[in-house]
Amino acid sequence: MENCVREILADQTADVHEEVISHLNKVGVGNIEEAQFLEQADLDGVLPPVRIRYLIDGFKKYANKSTTAVDADIGCPLSSSSLGDLTGTPLKFNNSKSDDASSCSDASESNALCWSGRSSCDSFWYYSFEVPWHAMSQTLVKCCMEKRNACHRDRRELVRLICDEIMKVTLYPKRKALDFIAHQVVQKYPDSFMDKTCGAIVGNGHETLTDQFDYRITNERKAKKKLRDGSNSMDKPSGKKRRGHDVKEYGCVNWSPTDPVTDEMEMNQQWLIDESRKAVRDKEKVESLMGSTYPLQRKNINGQAPISSLRKEWPLLFEAEYMFQHYSILTGTNEAKEFIIRKMNVSWPLLLKAFNESKSEKVKHIMSRFSLLSEWEDYKEYCSSVGMLDLLCAFFGEPTSKLFKHMDIVPGDPVPDVPNHPFLIVVGPVLYKSKEFVITAERSAIFSTDSFCVALAYLFVSFYVFNMEYPQELIATLEFIQRIFAEISDDGSRSSVMKKKNVHIKVKQLMTALRKSND
Repeated sequence: MENCVREILADQTADVHEEVISHLNKVGVGNIEEAQFLEQADLDGVLPPVRIRYLIDGFKKYANKSTTAVDADIGCPLSSSSLGDLTGTPLKFNNSKSDDASSCSDASESNALCWSGRSSCDSFWYYSFEVPWHAMSQTLVKCCMEKRNACHRDRRELVRLICDEIMKVTLYPKRKALDFIAHQVVQKYPDSFMDKTCGAIVGNGHETLTDQFDYRITNERKAKKKLRDGSNSMDKPSGKKRRGHDVKEYGCVNWSPTDPVTDEMEMNQQWLIDESRKAVRDKEKVESLMGSTYPLQRKNINGQAPISSLRKEWPLLFEAEYMFQHYSILTGTNEAKEFIIRKMNVSWPLLLKAFNESKSEKVKHIMSRFSLLSEWEDYKEYCSSVGMLDLLCAFFGEPTSKLFKHMDIVPGDPVPDVPNHPFLIVVGPVLYKSKEFVITAERSAIFSTDSFCVALAYLFVSFYVFNMEYPQELIATLEFIQRIFAEISDDGSRSSVMKKKNVHIKVKQLMTALRKSND
């Protein structure tokens, strides 16, 4: 039942999920069959009216689609298995498969499903998905049975094998499907797959696994696409520039869309400009049109239009929701904002542990200051936000003045003494108490928020959306954010001064230290 709520309301926060689940228990709803008898009045005050109707409709669709599958899987914890279960028959999430699901996993159709249609397979295929435990190494089997935290090598093997099985069904699994599978893995062996640091649980584990599934499948798609593009390029003139060598295209999968720009797109652009001026907007239509006009947005951006011009032509693009939507299409990342912020929150404790063991004098000085300040309530938030940028820049030997600055600004006026590239301004009279963060680009304020994590994520994606290189003074810091928080691990860098296949040596060092911190 809990998983069903999370999947139907996938765009809501975990707190909303818990509140809905708790309320359903109060009104006596314990399974999908009982949920079909809900009325809107039963959930008044818990969700907006439209969301309530959407949830009830989702319950009905789940029950009608595969009653047996849903009853068997949703909200039913998996029992502990014996060693024989791991090394013998693969774990089944379902006692039985529906005809549609079995047809999806038919090996004879898998190749066609991978490339032809994203909606070719049954949307509930993951209910009957089987984790290939029988193919796992003996070290992972032993680790699970002894309830020890799985090492990185074993986790990578698990992710690889599961993703290989998923891609036999589809190369475009929805995140809720990956999350469902990750839930089952962690639910079966929580001691081995929970996120832990120094024995303390810092995450539920399934979100990390979901990210790893998503990351691997995205990279596999890119690799297959490169192979196909490479074979097709044999017939092309050798003088034509190959995609991916331009720094501006680094990390992107849809930098220059092939869809033609139409008159309808230009009409929709004008509608979006008019809608941006309204206090109350048609959010669903705005989101849809911001997606459908993506080719026109890229045409304007790739045509080197200045930020001031883009703000007039695409004012909604500069709002966080649509900036991250554009970045998601550009890089092929699902739910980019949530993904990057979740990686930040999981990585902060590991970074602190790694920095505690650093031999850098600058890092030691900042860490000693942290140990004093963290005892004061007012400083705790600073130590886990702007202070982390201090540490990253100190470790990489790069100036913080090129990344962020503490100052007051006047809304609407040009911002003096800041770089041309995306830049973070911490606003307020006292640095450690600041609650406002402003992002600038081309020396103009383009976005403000009260969340440091949202501000840092916005700053990072701005480099990709606006075709900007990493500044030479911040190559390592931004590459680290790229590889750890955004998980863009393509060869090379978004900087023309780095060799195409190199990873910055200090970024490698910190990534190694992070892995050791997580063991």
